[in-house]
Amino acid sequence: MVLRISNFWVTRLIYPLLIWVARAYKMLELSLMKLFKGQVVSVVSGRLLRGGITVNGSKPWDVKVNNPNFFTRLACDATLGVGEAYMDGWWDCDALDEFSYRVFSNGLYQDYMHSVNRQA
Repeated sequence: MVLRISNFWVTRLIYPLLIWVARAYKMLELSLMKLFKGQVVSVVSGRLLRGGITVNGSKPWDVKVNNPNFFTRLACDATLGVGEAYMDGWWDCDALDEFSYRVFSNGLYQDYMHSVNRQA
């Protein structure tokens, strides 16, 4: 037996409910990140340091953070958040090619990939 849901239920009940759940999840996630901001900064800085990248360091490939919310955005939105934060001017790097090389050659990007996209 095939269950058929009328368009009415999808547009009036199910879709708005899914949107509400997604927004509630995002608000909870951001609230937790703000609550544990010190730990988030520490974890992100430590992971970057594994690849030889220092936050606000002196080397050309080091990340210069212009907005302290960069760490929360990276933790919440992963690789997309890094790109958007860069475009918004939240962080900068003198040698973006070297930065990218270090991120990819040391596997740092995998820390922030969704588990569906990771390879074993």
